[in-house]
Amino acid sequence: FRVLFGIAFLVHACACVYWLAKEASNPVEVVEDFMEENGIGRDGSLVQKYVLASYFVNTVFTTVGFGDIHATNTTEQLFCVVIMYMGTIVFGVLLSEVESAVSSMRHFPRKRGRVTQSMMNFLGEHDIPAHVQKQVLQWVNFNLSVQQGDELSQSCLSLLPPELRKIVVGQMHHDQLFRIPIFSAISHTHRERLIIDLWDSMRVSTHIKGLALVWADDIADKLYFIIEGTVRVTLKDGSFVSELGPGDFFGELALLGDEWTAAEMGMKANYLCDSNVVVRT
Repeated sequence: FRVLFGIAFLVHACACVYWLAKEASNPVEVVEDFMEENGIGRDGSLVQKYVLASYFVNTVFTTVGFGDIHATNTTEQLFCVVIMYMGTIVFGVLLSEVESAVSSMRHFPRKRGRVTQSMMNFLGEHDIPAHVQKQVLQWVNFNLSVQQGDELSQSCLSLLPPELRKIVVGQMHHDQLFRIPIFSAISHTHRERLIIDLWDSMRVSTHIKGLALVWADDIADKLYFIIEGTVRVTLKDGSFVSELGPGDFFGELALLGDEWTAAEMGMKANYLCDSNVVVRT
């Protein structure tokens, strides 16, 4: 938008200068004849004059050059030479911006297409059943969508110096990790720095609907923080315990040495994806 605003301002300025040069370098009768030839009459309004001048400048800047308006004296010719070079620069900048915007818009669709096609070829070569292929491709599409947003966030944060990055991360996620009892109970003066560093070191992962995030007998080795989706918690016998959603967490006691991911009353539990799930671990 800044580029378009800059071009619009330049067109406006050049249109004003063009009309000033037109009136300053020609007798009144010649200017009136010019106005009449271009359909605004000998007594054209200021708006009509502005539109006519802007029209001419735009034909130069966009390299269209219809030729219906042209320089008629030395002053106008010099002015036209200047705005022709300006128009070349403006047209180049505009093309560059359009190419950059289109390339940015097509980057992830192209990546999605390449990864999906590669995965389809791989699954086909190994005779993977159709229902499994469908599940894999669903995860691929979901994972790439999540990856797009995470890459954007990481690329922005990577531009910041370490200390400023920690401040930004702290503002973004301060309340999330502080909800966890084992962290909120810390009283050390560097508690906040520790928790921000911990969050910054966590990584995003995606899990497909219908599969397990953690089985009851899995060795507990990480904290799970749910970003998106719902997780159903059941005991080993299948009985329902609870449902977790965005902002919920589990597995925090693994950081203190617990061997399994426990549910209520310390009982081993399965954590099953009721939908596509995004977690930070």
